[in-house]
Amino acid sequence: MKNIYLSSTLKKDWNLNFNKELAEALEKAGLTVYLPQRDTDQEDGLDLIFKQDINGMAEADKILVVVKNASENLWLEVGWAYAKNKPIIILADETDFIPVFGKKMAIKIIKVESLDNIKSYTDDLIKIIKLK
Repeated sequence: MKNIYLSSTLKKDWNLNFNKELAEALEKAGLTVYLPQRDTDQEDGLDLIFKQDINGMAEADKILVVVKNASENLWLEVGWAYAKNKPIIILADETDFIPVFGKKMAIKIIKVESLDNIKSYTDDLIKIIKLK
């Protein structure tokens, strides 16, 4: 079982770099993270990638959603997680758009001035993740 499935787009370099840095910060705090760009074989073809990602979400305690550069696939993961009663935490810049349904599905929305400054909100994020 993983503490967190980190849901974020893999189509932008910013997200790939940010996801890795965020996962490392969470893991340094003793959490386990399923990071699709690292833990899903991205060369397996879409059917297998889909199955691996679904399994990653199923095995996670909570879903952490990084909204910056969100794609429709991100919101589909949020819908799947909600239907499976997975607690959803949304992490966003103050200017990122979160659809109404996304807001309603989340147990917590953390909006920060800049996601780039990970150290400014990591402690609060870890406390939220560790809450049962």
